[in-house]
Amino acid sequence: MVQERIYSYFERNPQLHVLFIFDKMNINFTELEDAKWSDNYIYKVFDGAWFNVKYAIENTWKDKRVVLLFTDGTYPHTEEQMLKFPLLDMLKANMEYKEDDYASFMQQYNLPEKFRLFVKNNVSEMSSTKISAMLAGHLTPETFSEDIVCRAFISSYLGEKKLLDWEPIIIRMLILGLKSEEKKRNDFFHRLSKNLDAKKAVDTKLNRVFGRTYNPNSDQKMKEVAECLKYNSITQLLEVAPGDNYKQYKVTNAAMIDGQNKVYEYGIQSRQWSEKFSQALAELGKDIKEEAIISAYGIDAQYNYMPEALCWPILKKVLEKKLKTEPDEVNDRMRNLSLKFSAQANIQVVIKFIEQVALYYEKVKAVGTM
Repeated sequence: MVQERIYSYFERNPQLHVLFIFDKMNINFTELEDAKWSDNYIYKVFDGAWFNVKYAIENTWKDKRVVLLFTDGTYPHTEEQMLKFPLLDMLKANMEYKEDDYASFMQQYNLPEKFRLFVKNNVSEMSSTKISAMLAGHLTPETFSEDIVCRAFISSYLGEKKLLDWEPIIIRMLILGLKSEEKKRNDFFHRLSKNLDAKKAVDTKLNRVFGRTYNPNSDQKMKEVAECLKYNSITQLLEVAPGDNYKQYKVTNAAMIDGQNKVYEYGIQSRQWSEKFSQALAELGKDIKEEAIISAYGIDAQYNYMPEALCWPILKKVLEKKLKTEPDEVNDRMRNLSLKFSAQANIQVVIKFIEQVALYYEKVKAVGTM
C-alpha cells in the first residue's frame, strides 16, 4: 500500500526527483523493508552519510526516482532542526511523503492552508482523471478556488468534459426540469446531494442571483428559479403594479438583475441549448401567465424581453382595440415587435399581416370619404 502511494507521487508529478519519507515510529520502514522496486527507482534508508547521499542524488542517481527514508533517529523533529537540515534545499525542491492523501495533494500543488478542510473532504474526487483534466491550469496557489473546483464537480455531474461557467450550469439545470430529462435529472441531483460542498456552491449561487434555490423535495426542482427568471426577464423595467399577482418574485437589486440577464441571454443565444431552454422556461414557468402580466401592466408597457407567449395576447388586444382607430401607431408597434424575434419565427407571419392591415386602414383614413 505504501509503495503504491509512493509510485503515485511520481506519476502525478513527473518532475519529482526525490521523495523524502520522515518515518515516525518506523512504520513505513517495516512495510518497505522487503519491497521490490521498478528499475528506475532508488530506495535508500538514510545511514547518516550526508555528503554521500547528496552526491549520489546529484550525480549517481540523477536520472532515477529516489525514495529517501529517514528513520525516527535521523530526521529533524523540530523547526529549528529543520532549518539546519543538510538536505533542506533538496527537500524544498522536491516533496515530502504524507500519510494522508489530502496533505499530499496540498503539498503537491502548494495550496494555501485555508483550503485544507475543503481538500480533505474532496481529494478523492479531485484526483480523478476527469476532474483533474478540468482543473488543469487551476491547481496553483494563485488560481485555486473552491468555486472552480465545485464547478468542475457540477460540470462532471452534467456529463461535461470541460469546466462550465455558472450561466451554462444554471441553463442546464433548468433544462433538466423538462419531462424528457427525468433520468438525467434524477442522476444529477442524486450526485449533487452526495457532495455537500458542490450543493452548497449551487445554493449560494442561485440565492445570489434569484433569491431562492432549487427544491430537493420536488420533482420540479428548479420551478421557482424558472418562475423568477421568467417574471423578471419580462418586467424588470417596470414598477410593481397593484394588480401584479407575481410581485413576490420582483427583484430590484442591480447585481441580481445583471446575473439573471446573463443567464437568460446565454440561454436564448446558445446554439446548442436555446430551444430546450425556451421549452424549459415555458414548462417550469407556466404558472407565470402572460395574460395576467398584461392585465396588470397593459399592452403599452415597456417589457424588457418579449417571448412569443407574451406577444400573442398583445397582438390580440392590438387587433381588438387599436387597429382601426390608430393604424399608424399599430404599424410602428409591429415594426418594433418584429425586431424582437428571429426572422424565421412563426409569429413574424402574423406581425407582417397586421402591418399590412394597419397600412390599409391608414390609406382608408387618408381618403376622407369612401
